[in-house]
Amino acid sequence: MRHPNGRALRTVWILGAGFSKSLGGPLLPELFRAREWEDLLGLFPPQQYPGSLAGNLYRATNLYQQGKSERQWDDPEQFLDSLEAIVRTESSGHAQQINGLLKRRTGNQAVQPTKELLIAAKQCLGADCTMFLRTADPAAERWSPYRAWIDWMHRMVTEAPACSDRHIVVTFNYDRVLELIDPDCQRIKIPLPGDPLSGERVNVLKVHGSVDWKCTRANADDTDRVHFRTGGDITFQRARPEEALLCEGSEIAMATPGPGKREAGTEPLWRLAEDALRFAEVVVFMGYRFPPGDADARRRVLNALLQNKQPHVQVLSVLGPNVASEESVRLRHLLTETARKNRVSGWWGQEQTSATFHVSQVPLYAEDYLALFGELNLFQFGEHSPANGG
Repeated sequence: MRHPNGRALRTVWILGAGFSKSLGGPLLPELFRAREWEDLLGLFPPQQYPGSLAGNLYRATNLYQQGKSERQWDDPEQFLDSLEAIVRTESSGHAQQINGLLKRRTGNQAVQPTKELLIAAKQCLGADCTMFLRTADPAAERWSPYRAWIDWMHRMVTEAPACSDRHIVVTFNYDRVLELIDPDCQRIKIPLPGDPLSGERVNVLKVHGSVDWKCTRANADDTDRVHFRTGGDITFQRARPEEALLCEGSEIAMATPGPGKREAGTEPLWRLAEDALRFAEVVVFMGYRFPPGDADARRRVLNALLQNKQPHVQVLSVLGPNVASEESVRLRHLLTETARKNRVSGWWGQEQTSATFHVSQVPLYAEDYLALFGELNLFQFGEHSPANGG
């Protein structure tokens, strides 16, 4: 995107599960789908994966499905949050209740430690975010909008290397879609927490971690494999494409829903994302809707927008053709209320009638929008009309 004077606009792209949907990625309601034991053994053979993995996935999916049928939780985020809360409080009563759900579903009378069930749930989430990419061909036609978008952003960066911050991608996805598009990291950089940003490539901030990262905590031990109290150093490294399924439970580098998300070690990436949003001139939400259970992400993103220091800001919501859907309407109101507060009582200190903060809904899927941008180059700054936010 460019300003009328020709300079590249500071643009932040915020990606959610809808970004990967056309490539086979699961949306929130599609996670923890029940699978037969034999199917899991075929997908995760003991010769290639830890021998306990198939059993862990079987227990996690059945526990989720049974708890949902008994209205213990409504979605995967509540499920993960509930499990971690039980682990943290060491509530024997709730742990017994969790095992009761599993027994009623599978008939297995063996008692499962809640810590182990939480690890299994995280592995299951990792499995859902990796399986759809096992047979992926990034050279295929359906990937072309994504490739073109990466190419387009990289051109914007290389035209003016001193302005590499003009395009920053903030993703809440654990999957490796972007890594497959640019496997040699020639056009994008995905920094680990604490790494510097690139001045020659498009920076991608994975604020919730990744399925192919591995973390080591200085205060981790065998008696506390999941619940890590604040303190101690965390070291991240890039590892195998399905590392979340292969490493120890304490090494999974995915900030999953629950009280421990703030202790996941991705705070340095969050600070970079918040800084980018405070100075952004364009913010594009692609397939991201602020899941109701992720209050921390909602607070941090909206607060950063509230503190935005640009006189003219354009925020685009790309959630699909149905702009009257519950998700689209909710996102629009969150953003337009933030826009109103920014101009009236935000960093300005007084109302600025000459400033603009437009919120627009784009009735397209993410892949449609990317095609228009990277392949056809149709959208330029100023071509979207404001929707209740100007």
